[in-house]
Amino acid sequence: MKTNLILFAIIASLTYVATLYFEGRKPNVVSAPVSPIETMKTQAAPDFEFMANNGKTYALSDFKGKTILLNFWASWCPPCIKELPLLMKAAQEQNVILIALSSDIDKASMDKFLKKQQLQSPHKNVFFAWDTNQNI
Repeated sequence: MKTNLILFAIIASLTYVATLYFEGRKPNVVSAPVSPIETMKTQAAPDFEFMANNGKTYALSDFKGKTILLNFWASWCPPCIKELPLLMKAAQEQNVILIALSSDIDKASMDKFLKKQQLQSPHKNVFFAWDTNQNI
């Protein structure tokens, strides 16, 4: 019992001293000169071409003036698979262009996945493409 009282007194004293020490101190906050969001608004993505699974070749610049959601995914990636239907729904409902670039090792893996998920001919705002040699 006496040991518990001594231990309690030590902890209470340390807490009191720590409170006095930190009470008057202000946290040292460092802020970035420009927020990442502002940087994204002012920097354009470099133009690139891709062949969609519909067989047509597009360039990013073909969609100039539209909101584009560029998604890198793979058929073996569980989070990618889970988010893909949500991204497609957002593209359809918000009139956003979704360019979903597969980073699968080969195009056959992407095609097999799209067929299994019944995504071969998605909405007009959704484009699936294989990122050949992962160049994009």
